[in-house]
Amino acid sequence: MKVFLVVALIFIGASSSVDLTPRVIGGTDAKLNSAPFVVSIEEQTSSGYEHYCGGSIINANWILTAAHCITSKALASRTVIFAGCTNIANPEATCVKRTIASYKNHNLYTGGVAPYDIALIKVNQPYSFSSSVASIALPKANSEPSGDCTLYGWGSVSTTLTPVFPVNLQQVVLPIISMKECEAALGSAAVNVHKTNVCAGPLSGGKGICASDSGGPLAVVLFALGVLAVNAEVRIGIDPHIMDQMLKLMLLLM
Repeated sequence: MKVFLVVALIFIGASSSVDLTPRVIGGTDAKLNSAPFVVSIEEQTSSGYEHYCGGSIINANWILTAAHCITSKALASRTVIFAGCTNIANPEATCVKRTIASYKNHNLYTGGVAPYDIALIKVNQPYSFSSSVASIALPKANSEPSGDCTLYGWGSVSTTLTPVFPVNLQQVVLPIISMKECEAALGSAAVNVHKTNVCAGPLSGGKGICASDSGGPLAVVLFALGVLAVNAEVRIGIDPHIMDQMLKLMLLLM
């Protein structure tokens, strides 16, 4: 199985109803309040809540995520968003819940994991910011990402085809790599690299995203760089991850 990571400024998770989601591989448990901008996007079912994507708080009213995480008004109507949590099985007292008031997918997004796979969600009630719930900063226009970045998610931590989903938020540090290195590493799969993408991940493998990380943030320091998405064309834990740069796409949504 192969996986592409698409970054636009979102954090992704997965559930049984949404298949196109990545995971954090080779990461560690994130501490409470260490990433107060990360949210868990969950579907309300007859048996409770199921995490299926991640997202990032960009201001008191808006969440950035992947467009493939919000595919219909019906799904949006049964979706809840949890902020201020690290443990989604036994939420901490700092957790707050919101529903979706409205959402907007990028108008060039064509479905599945594809270029322009970003969306904005407006929550039904503004957040009151604290040490547990806060927004992530956005990068300056025309800035080029470099150095290391941190990926966050509740996606599968398994390196096999059998998913293993953590209850605690995971984080992993990845190096940003040049598009030339990325395309060389991907070989024939590089045809899927879009001009709005950014690549991250050690070429030696062992770290990255997988099922249920979609929509989550790729962050440089505390600046949102991109949104995560999954593509069945890149080997889990081996190939570099490709992400849609939020910087180049988000102004078209706001």
